[in-house]
Amino acid sequence: MGSRILVVGPGAVGGYFGARMASAGHDVTFLVRERRLQQLRAGGLCLISSVGNVTMTPRMVMAGGIEGPYDIILLSVKAYSLTSSMFRDLLQGAPVEAQQIIGDLVRRARVHQIPTPLLDLTDLNLRVYEQQRHA
Repeated sequence: MGSRILVVGPGAVGGYFGARMASAGHDVTFLVRERRLQQLRAGGLCLISSVGNVTMTPRMVMAGGIEGPYDIILLSVKAYSLTSSMFRDLLQGAPVEAQQIIGDLVRRARVHQIPTPLLDLTDLNLRVYEQQRHA
């Protein structure tokens, strides 16, 4: 069975590499927001390239719909987009997408007995945030 791949940020870079991997038969899912979900549903993901054009409707998931662990996470967002997105989510009291990603990394590290003190602290802070958000 192949690796499950999650592409976070299906823009120019993530869209390109994710589409190429999916076209090659890999199990690729794109983590998207509502606006990008609608764009990709309406027009598909189109690559125009000297190595071959591809148009596809990728498998997509929104942050609340992530199920099970992924073997590979391709993080391809602009640093300022990730920071402002998470900060905006915090200000709005919305779920923080990073918790699913960080939580998964922490769980995987535990399976392999790899210490992750900074990830553990980040995961804990995000869990406290989520509990306060639901209180």
